[in-house]
Amino acid sequence: MNPILRYALEMVACSGVFALLYRTLIADRYSFRTCRRYLLATVTLALLIPLIELPLLPPGKSHQATPEQVQRLEFKTITVDYDDVQPTERDITRRNGRNALIACTYVALAAIIGLLTRQGVIDLRDLKFRSKVTHHEGYDIATSEQIKAPYSFMGTIYLAPDTPDEEREVIIAHERSHIAHRHSLEKLYMGAVRTIVWFNPFIWLADRWLAEVQEFEADRDVLDAGYDMTLYRSLI
Repeated sequence: MNPILRYALEMVACSGVFALLYRTLIADRYSFRTCRRYLLATVTLALLIPLIELPLLPPGKSHQATPEQVQRLEFKTITVDYDDVQPTERDITRRNGRNALIACTYVALAAIIGLLTRQGVIDLRDLKFRSKVTHHEGYDIATSEQIKAPYSFMGTIYLAPDTPDEEREVIIAHERSHIAHRHSLEKLYMGAVRTIVWFNPFIWLADRWLAEVQEFEADRDVLDAGYDMTLYRSLI
């Protein structure tokens, strides 16, 4: 089997096992931090495990057989026509064309996903430059008419300028939790992994589960800080 194809299949299989373990043993049973670390770690392990080749013999043992284990073998000479076992030029052309098509498809889709991710980061950076920015301890607040819904990214909270004061404090508390836990870095890492192995459906599942855990963690921090649950529910 082609080594690249074998690696891809083994990587998808590892991701599937880790995803099954997460849903059955980890999710809703451990803390949000543990769930986040598990998802990030297993995504990385799924990429690395197929690259490991384990030795089949224990250290210090050789594969050399003892004299008692040696068997005498008799070989027969078989004559094979070289032209009959060689692939034809048409077969080689077809195989090369198929491999080239697969490679081009992979690179094209990876490039599209990577460019979209990069463009999203650039758009956020440009939006901050066009916004009114106020600096606070540990974070910035950028307000602009172009912001329709609140969110945060890499230490900056993006808010609409007409956000009511009673909602503004709760929203900032929620987004500050994202910043404190460095959720943006985790999203960037998952975005990079998605770009490389976009064909793995379990990576996309892990990315979605990670986003859910991050939101639940921020919600819990807001409620633990003592904010009104009724108001908070109306906002989310």
